Amino acid sequence: MTTLPHDVAAILEEAPRLARVRLFIQALSEAHLFSRLGTPLDVRDKHLAHALLDVIGEPDAAPAIVTSWAEAEELALASSEENQHWNAEAMSADAVIHEAAGAVSPTALGVVMDLVIDIATKTARDGLAAQVRLEAIDDHRVIDTAIADFTNTTATAVYALIAADEDGDFDDSLDEFEDDAPSERAFSHRFSLFMRGRWPIGLVGSTYNIF
Repeated sequence: MTTLPHDVAAILEEAPRLARVRLFIQALSEAHLFSRLGTPLDVRDKHLAHALLDVIGEPDAAPAIVTSWAEAEELALASSEENQHWNAEAMSADAVIHEAAGAVSPTALGVVMDLVIDIATKTARDGLAAQVRLEAIDDHRVIDTAIADFTNTTATAVYALIAADEDGDFDDSLDEFEDDAPSERAFSHRFSLFMRGRWPIGLVGSTYNIF
């Protein structure tokens, strides 16, 4: 469990919107990130991938397993170049960032987001450390890409928690990020895949690649 600095803990208690983040940080610090890379997709992995594909307007695409770091690096590059499908995700992310900025003070938002990004980055690096040792990965750029991808998705998820109505579905919970929860936001499904030990790399052609 992550011990929060006193000043941050005080900020998180200022409002229900920010108090939710404490639960999120606890769940994040206890996650087993990147622990299922390259293993067969299970039913929930496929469910989340199909839900994500529906949201981004690619219902005919299909999830596929990525089995090696070399393949993951190649597909991450291809996905970043073939980025039309990011439009729906980017618009959704921009909307919650704007809403969060209007819901709490800039100072509080900045402190909370700095903390979340620090914890997300550390947790991701810890999760990948064993992979790096086992796979003897020489080019760490792919590791940095995976960490950045997770950190960006996590930041968007936290903005969504802060932006949610105080009496809404997010109050004192992480319901939207549960495996079976319905959502019209792609980042929710991506975050759930990350929390299940995966790296949802992205869409290339008609295939949604998951490491």
